[in-house]
Amino acid sequence: MKKRLLVLVILCLMVWTLPAQSEDITDILEGAADSLSVLIRDSLANAQGPQSLYLRGILYNNETTVLGEYFNMIFLKKFSELGVSNINLFGPEVRPPAGGNYYTIEGTGLVVLNRLQLSLTLKKQPENQTIRVENAAIPHSTEIQGLLQSVAAASAAGGDAFEPNNTSASAYPLNPGRYQAGFSEGGDQDWFSFQLTSEALVTLGTEGILDTTIELFNSSGTSIGSNDDGGEDYNARLVSILSPGTYRFMIKAYSSETTGNYTFFFETGVVVLDTYEPNNSQSQAKTWALSQGRTLSLSFLPSGDQDWFKLDFTGLTISPGSYLSIWTSSDMDTRLDIYQGGNLIAEDDDGGEDYNASVSFFLEGNLNNYYVFARPYSESTTGPYQLTAEIGTGDLDAFEPNNTPLTATPISLGQLQTGHRFSNADDVDWFVFVVSQAGTYSLGTEGYLDTVLALFNDINGNSQIAENDDGPEGLNSLLEVYLAPGTYYAQVREYSRTGGDYSFFVRRR
Repeated sequence: MKKRLLVLVILCLMVWTLPAQSEDITDILEGAADSLSVLIRDSLANAQGPQSLYLRGILYNNETTVLGEYFNMIFLKKFSELGVSNINLFGPEVRPPAGGNYYTIEGTGLVVLNRLQLSLTLKKQPENQTIRVENAAIPHSTEIQGLLQSVAAASAAGGDAFEPNNTSASAYPLNPGRYQAGFSEGGDQDWFSFQLTSEALVTLGTEGILDTTIELFNSSGTSIGSNDDGGEDYNARLVSILSPGTYRFMIKAYSSETTGNYTFFFETGVVVLDTYEPNNSQSQAKTWALSQGRTLSLSFLPSGDQDWFKLDFTGLTISPGSYLSIWTSSDMDTRLDIYQGGNLIAEDDDGGEDYNASVSFFLEGNLNNYYVFARPYSESTTGPYQLTAEIGTGDLDAFEPNNTPLTATPISLGQLQTGHRFSNADDVDWFVFVVSQAGTYSLGTEGYLDTVLALFNDINGNSQIAENDDGPEGLNSLLEVYLAPGTYYAQVREYSRTGGDYSFFVRRR
C-alpha cells in the first residue's frame, strides 16, 4: 500500500507540474475521464442499489502501470460533480469479490506515430461484457513519456492488476472469464482461486507468445492436474471435471527467466460424458459387441481421458484369414493400440484420415481376448470422436502375423525373402535381422508395388534411424546405411494401399 501511495504522489506531482506547453495533455487525460464518467453514470443509472466499480491497471506499451490510480482520483472528482451516489469506486489496489456482480475499468496505452492512443473500457463482471469504450489520442511529448515511464517503473514490481498473488495463500479470487496478466520478473508465479457450487467442466488455459504451464490444486493443496503446451503453440490448457468446492490454480512460465504479459481464461460448463465411462484402463474396458454396432460415438473428456473396449464377436462368423480394421473419425490427433490379453499386437498414429488413427490386424487365437485402447496424442486434447470397426477377409501370406516388432519375421543377411503379401489396406510387415560386423548394408523391396521402408534399432519401433520411399529401382524402397553391431527392425508398408506381393532383402555391401 505504501508503494501505491508513493506512486500516486509521484504521479499527481508529475501531472499537475507539467510545463505550460503540456497543459493540453492534462486536459486530454481529464477529458477522457470526464467523458467516460458520464457514460458510466448513464450506463448504471437504472441499476438497482449501490454498484461496485473497480479500476484495474493499465497496460502501457505492454508494461503494466498504475495509471489507474490517476483515473481513480479523477473519477472520484467527476462522480462528485455529477451527483453520482450509487457507485462505490475502488482503486487498483483493491481486489474484486470472488462472487457477485460488479463493474471494472481497464485500459491500454500504445504509442503510435508519436501519439499516445489511450483506450478505457467499462466492463460488466463476471460476464466480462464490454459496456463502453472511450478512446483518446494524446500528443506524445517528452513530458507524457516521462510520466508514463515513471509510473511504469514504480509499478513494475507489482506485475499486474492481480498482484500480489505469488503464493497459494494470496491467490486472487476469480469468476469465469478472460483476463490479462504478466510475469514482472523471472520466477514469478500467478495464483488464482475459484469456487464451484455444483459439479462443472472447468477449462483453464493461456494465450500469447510465452511458454506457460498451469497446475490445479484442490482445497487441501493437493495437485490434481497440470499441463504444459496443451494449447496453441507453447500455451497451456487443462480441462477438468470438478466437484463443488474451492480450488486454486497456478500459472508460471516454463523458464524461470521468462518475463512478459499473457492472456488466460477460466471457463465452466456442464459435464456431458459418453455412456461408456468410466473406461480409462484395461480393467475398466467396456464390451463392444460388434454384432450390435460397428460405430461408437465417444468423447475424450476431461484432459487425460482414454478409452478401453473389449471386443465381442458373438453372433459373427470369423473365417480363416479374417482381419479387423478399426479407425477413428474426429478433428483430433488420435492413437490406437490393439492388445490380445496383455500383449500389444498392433498400433497406429496418423494412419487414418488427417491425424486420425487406423489399424488392421488378423483375427486368430482366442477371440474373447482382444482389447482396443484409444487416446488422443496429447493428454490435454478433448473433444468428440467416433470409433469404427470392419471385418474383412484377406489372402494371408505364410509370414503372418508380423504386423508389429514383437512378431517381426526373421531374415538372414544376404537373403532375398519372397512370398510377402499386403492382404489388406492397412497391412504392415515387420522384419528383424542381426548385424554382427559393422559396415554398410542395403535393404529394400522388389516387385511392382509402391512401398515405404523404415529402419529402427529398438523392439518398440520408436527409434527410427532411416526411411525411404521410391529408391532408384522404380517404386521400390531401398536403404543403404552404415550399421554398428546389433539387432535391427525394418517396417515395410504400401504407399497406395492397393494390396499385392513383394520380396524383401538385407545385404552387406
